Amino acid sequence: MGTVYLAEQLPRRVALKLIHWGGDPNETLRRYELEREAMARFNHPAIAQVFDAGATAHGQPYIVLEYIPGEPITQYCDRRGLDLRSRLELLVAVCDGVATSNPRTSWYPKPRAAPAPRSSTSASPRR
Repeated sequence: MGTVYLAEQLPRRVALKLIHWGGDPNETLRRYELEREAMARFNHPAIAQVFDAGATAHGQPYIVLEYIPGEPITQYCDRRGLDLRSRLELLVAVCDGVATSNPRTSWYPKPRAAPAPRSSTSASPRR
């Protein structure tokens, strides 16, 4: 677990994730290393890229991620007036990004907002 901040790593804005210390420090570091290594391997359009990782001067682990401005998916859909089919297609795209992560771990990378896939405006389901 961690807290994510908007930061600048000139010349770009980034998402800075500071890992929370809790319980056993060795376990926290182990989980951090697993997350860092796994996220660095991801290459999926729905998952933010890892730019850097390390520890602060006080030893607190951090990960520097691609910053992707966005909004809650429900607001995204409402603002664009997406019909049910388009909303479900968007959900499938987001789930595809989440499924890219290792299903054996207890964490998932933060999905990024993606444009809604184009679809017909028909309200009837395909059969």
